[in-house]
Amino acid sequence: MYDRTGAPVASSNSFAMRTLPASDRSPATARSWTRARLRDWRLSALQDDALLIVSELVSNAVRVGGRVTLEMRTVHRAGRHALRIDVVDEGRGLPGRVGASAPPDVAACHGRGLPLVDSLAEAWGSECRVDGHHVWAALRHSATAGIAGAAD
Repeated sequence: MYDRTGAPVASSNSFAMRTLPASDRSPATARSWTRARLRDWRLSALQDDALLIVSELVSNAVRVGGRVTLEMRTVHRAGRHALRIDVVDEGRGLPGRVGASAPPDVAACHGRGLPLVDSLAEAWGSECRVDGHHVWAALRHSATAGIAGAAD
């Protein structure tokens, strides 16, 4: 969908996918790619939270090894608007579900990512699939967050 100026805007079918290698550079590549999608979809208001979530989920997936698939889509249902971020890796087993009531170990080098995702996302979850881990997060936004025509 495009606005009157010809610029792409998010709609109920806005979807993008990127496959990344298990590389230390993949989180930075994922952030750059996410920033561009948010700009294209006029969702820059979500940029800070989305970039942190993408960075954490892709970093976790890279640690597992293998290819990482990053998907983003806009979801519009029953007057609610969200950006959904999905990361699938080739690992086995589930990441630990850490709630806000379980603070990370301040002496640990890792372990802060999922509590951050939990605090930023409206909702998030994970599941083990045949193809590996699937972790997702949703960021809620208003129809006026820069999405021309999304409420149509």
